[in-house]
Amino acid sequence: MQVHPLYSYHIVCTELKFSEDVGRIVIQHHERWDGEGYPRRFRGKEIAMGARIVSVVDAFEAMVSEKPYRNSMIGYQAMKNILSDNSRRFDPDVLKAFVRIMGIYPIGSIVRMNTGAVARVTDVRGEAPLRPKIQLVIDEKGAEIQPKERKIIDLLKEKRFFIIRALDPKTVPIQT
Repeated sequence: MQVHPLYSYHIVCTELKFSEDVGRIVIQHHERWDGEGYPRRFRGKEIAMGARIVSVVDAFEAMVSEKPYRNSMIGYQAMKNILSDNSRRFDPDVLKAFVRIMGIYPIGSIVRMNTGAVARVTDVRGEAPLRPKIQLVIDEKGAEIQPKERKIIDLLKEKRFFIIRALDPKTVPIQT
């Protein structure tokens, strides 16, 4: 497992003929901010910026993807896990940028609202990650809202609504 960055570097630079800059990202994407990564135990700014970015994205993608040995996580839980890192694996500045782009509730997340309604996140706000735009899919009485009748609500403007928790989409049967 720990030699795959070396093999990948060789393939990317030698066989696929990508530049050394791309190769550096490939070989360093498992280095950790605290120096405990592999293959060379680089730390902090010794790690190429591209590799620091790929490291966060790779971790998120691994968590939200189904694996033969475990189920996938919902985006909110993956984001929570990444944010609990405390500057061990990830560059704190890269994490801040990742949250601004992805949101605490990534686009597509299914969430329960304070009213009891269920919504899908349709847009995130970097400046207000807890106040995304949502689309109601199930009303407060538990009835599914038909796709063409679903309204977008901007939680930054509609202060009376807020998210109380993220839901696993597999447990919420809704039409897309």
